[in-house]
Amino acid sequence: MSEKYEDMLYLDPPVSKTHRKMSIQDRAAQFMPFAALTGYEDLIRESSRITQSRIELSETEIEELKHKLEILHRHEIEKPLIKVQYFVHDLKKSGGSYQMVEKYLHRIDDIEKKIIFKDRTTIHFEEIISIEYEEF
Repeated sequence: MSEKYEDMLYLDPPVSKTHRKMSIQDRAAQFMPFAALTGYEDLIRESSRITQSRIELSETEIEELKHKLEILHRHEIEKPLIKVQYFVHDLKKSGGSYQMVEKYLHRIDDIEKKIIFKDRTTIHFEEIISIEYEEF
């Protein structure tokens, strides 16, 4: 370095007499990246998410499910552990996904057509595609 500016290297930075010193957070905010497309990445991620279409059961499969529900209704007092696969509608897109739960049965509500588990989770009959229970 030239000797001409060497005396400036160790000087304190100048302090303004009219403006107060900016906080570190405010200084940092000046250098944050500008996101002109806020939410764009979320939108891309959402559009790339794949949903499944709902499976339509045949008449024989529907009758088989009804028969299984009748058996479960008879064993309802025992509060058996059952495994149910059912369709969950997606809240943002058409279609949905299939879920499998294994829980203890609380009761079967024939009036509202739903299964109620001990943890108060409910599944409507029309969403169910399979039921597994050791007595079947």
